[in-house]
This record gives sequence, C-alpha cells and structure tokens, in this order.
Amino acid sequence: MDEGMDNVIVNNPWSSADKSTTTYKTPTQLLLNEKREFEAFGYEAQKRYAELHQQGRHERCFYFKKFRSKIASGQVRSMIS
Repeated sequence: MDEGMDNVIVNNPWSSADKSTTTYKTPTQLLLNEKREFEAFGYEAQKRYAELHQQGRHERCFYFKKFRSKIASGQVRSMIS
C-alpha cells in the first residue's frame, strides 16, 4: 500500500441552525453588515438574518441567498454597489 493512502479526508456535514437539516453542502447564503463587510455564510447567515429580522434590524444589512449563478456574471457586485 502507498504511504499516506490510509489517510482519508471527509467533509464534515453542515447543520442548519435548528439542527433539523444536515448536508455535505452549505447553502449559498451570505450576510453582510451595513458597512458591506462579511458577517456570516451558509446556515449561520440564515440564522443571524432571522434574528435581525425578529429584532427589526434586518433592513440595514445585505442578505443574499442562492446566488451561485450570479457570481460568474458579476450581478452580485452590482447588487451591493
């Protein structure tokens, strides 16, 4: 057996905020603060945005979801400019 062949790398599963969903891919969700700085990604972004929404503070941030196809076309940059 080749050296190092017994080392297997496996992705850890991502869990939703309420732990009801576990997947090997995190959802494409991004949360930026009012200064357009990174706050969270994936399930954490979803959770934080829901908290901000409940507090009525969501209008000051930028929340994107399902934007993979828009990244290549440059639409994401134009959405926050």
